[in-house]
Amino acid sequence: MDGRILSLFYICIGFIWWFSVFTFGLPVTILFILSKNIRSVFFSWVYATIIEPIQREKIDATRKKLFQILEDSLGNRDNSVPLEVLEIGVGHGPNLKFYPENCNLTVLDKHKFFEKEFSKNKKKYPHVSYQKTVIQPAECMRGVDDNSFDVVVSTFLHCSCDDSVAVLQEVKRVLKPVSGSFIHIVTDYPLRIRL
Repeated sequence: MDGRILSLFYICIGFIWWFSVFTFGLPVTILFILSKNIRSVFFSWVYATIIEPIQREKIDATRKKLFQILEDSLGNRDNSVPLEVLEIGVGHGPNLKFYPENCNLTVLDKHKFFEKEFSKNKKKYPHVSYQKTVIQPAECMRGVDDNSFDVVVSTFLHCSCDDSVAVLQEVKRVLKPVSGSFIHIVTDYPLRIRL
């Protein structure tokens, strides 16, 4: 009698497993394969709610180094004139707390699904004057004017862009010719490039 109940139990578990896999797992897998929007929504959610909070302490230390380089490079600038900043690959806005006073921030990201989280996050940092969001890939910044920014910031972007050379060409295009600086973090080492 015990063997029959155990066998029936295993059969029921197997049936429930196959039913759930074919009813939920297979359609979700097909949606992930076929729909770029679903992958983007999933990526945005996973990054903002799981990955970034787990790595926040280490990443924030690196971001702090990056923005210290920015502060040092600005040195004796006139603080009455706002610093024009473009952040590419802004995500949900983890860099906002590090921006200096009196800066006008324009953000660019290819994932429109980060915009909701970014909107919530930007309210926490009133010292940053938010200008606009541009939803474009960094390789082709159509919504951004030539020679319009003092600084372009990107953190952990180039590992997820399709063409790093095109990104750097676009950064050069949007930076002001004389004062422009590009600040980027590849790993734990901030890099300041004068273009």
